[in-house]
Amino acid sequence: MDRKIRAGRLAALARLTLNGFLLGVWRVHIPGIEERAGAGHAALGRLLPLLGGGAFVGMRAAGPPSDRSGARTVVPPGAAFVRASASA
Repeated sequence: MDRKIRAGRLAALARLTLNGFLLGVWRVHIPGIEERAGAGHAALGRLLPLLGGGAFVGMRAAGPPSDRSGARTVVPPGAAFVRASASA
């Protein structure tokens, strides 16, 4: 197998593994988030689909720049943006 293909597959596996791990870690904190925000199950349930919507919009926005200049130049700034917005 070509080294570039193998490296790309490994990078995709690493990203997906990290994403799954972070989602699992986030899920266990949902009760604490509900309590701190003063939101009930219903309110949080109505807001959670926004995560999927945000992911969809983000993927649609990142697609054309990735096609033009490659994921290696688009993913790090995107990750930094997500990190900055999450800590705000």
